[in-house]
Amino acid sequence: MPIAPASTDTRDPVWRDVLFMLLDNIEAAGALTPQLTQLVARIRAMNVDVLETQADAVIALRFAEIDPAIAPFVMAALQVVWTDIASRTALSDVPYLDTPGVCPVCGSVPVASVVRVGGSYDGYRYVQCGLCATEHHVVRAKCTNCDSTKGIAYHAMRTEDDIPADETEEEQAQCAKNAPLKAESCDECGTYRKIGYQDKAYDFEPYSDDLASLTLDLLMGDAGFRRAASVAVARTYRRRSIGPRA
Repeated sequence: MPIAPASTDTRDPVWRDVLFMLLDNIEAAGALTPQLTQLVARIRAMNVDVLETQADAVIALRFAEIDPAIAPFVMAALQVVWTDIASRTALSDVPYLDTPGVCPVCGSVPVASVVRVGGSYDGYRYVQCGLCATEHHVVRAKCTNCDSTKGIAYHAMRTEDDIPADETEEEQAQCAKNAPLKAESCDECGTYRKIGYQDKAYDFEPYSDDLASLTLDLLMGDAGFRRAASVAVARTYRRRSIGPRA
């Protein structure tokens, strides 16, 4: 199992202190809108049980239980704490997990993957954890959610304004091939996860580029694919509840 899982039983309560420090910094930055002032006050008034319940819901992606207004603040605080934990973890202590698609440090799911460029890591694909920012290697021929090597496909997005009227199908295919950001889909598990290529966009950043490409999420949903996150989280939490296999 992951060495620093973010579940309730092992979660360091210091994340709540970080949350309130973030709120302090927001208030100190300048005048807030009335809506943000009310939201900050509401978060400060929440008791420990409510905050921990929200943390559980955010980490496990139980969307029906998440308060969308406070979720960015809760996740930001959790990310600070678990990124610190990951940064102080020795590589030799990180286990190999037999559950695919989850972080070996905290057990959360990747936000996206990136294909590196340069040096000894050129062409290697790494997935980046959405909670602790740990990157671990996954071979490019596999689905990052279920480990399948079958039915892997790549989808790129272009607007009509980007496509010249006289562009041929071959030219369109080449443009799609050279896209710096794609959605990698798997027919076996019916999910997708975004992948960026540093040889085409050296400054690719999984968190920000994922947010900047929400239209691609909508198109993948219309095509019948689900984001890999919710599937992997459900599988991980189910494994935690039943324990390791004999």
